[in-house]
Amino acid sequence: MGKQIVTKNGELKFVVDILLGVRFSMTGTFVKSSPSTYDVKMDDAAIIGGMFGLPVEMETEINLELLYSDEKIRISRGYRNIVFVHVRTDGTGQK
Repeated sequence: MGKQIVTKNGELKFVVDILLGVRFSMTGTFVKSSPSTYDVKMDDAAIIGGMFGLPVEMETEINLELLYSDEKIRISRGYRNIVFVHVRTDGTGQK
């Protein structure tokens, strides 16, 4: 499982649980390029274990297509045409 954090100022963060408390985190920016498409540039990555992180040299540019969105769910297609389903939360109780 993982989470996607989107800010109003064009920043994006992905955090994915790998195994046993180890996570992969990647941050970047996004810009709306058409009514349903975003240009995403991810350029800061790390493998995180507890309070420690190991930087990873990685840069990715993708087009993210918004397929569906409402107050509770967002469905998009991105990297390698993978379909992502995100459930919106208010962040309460999140780490």
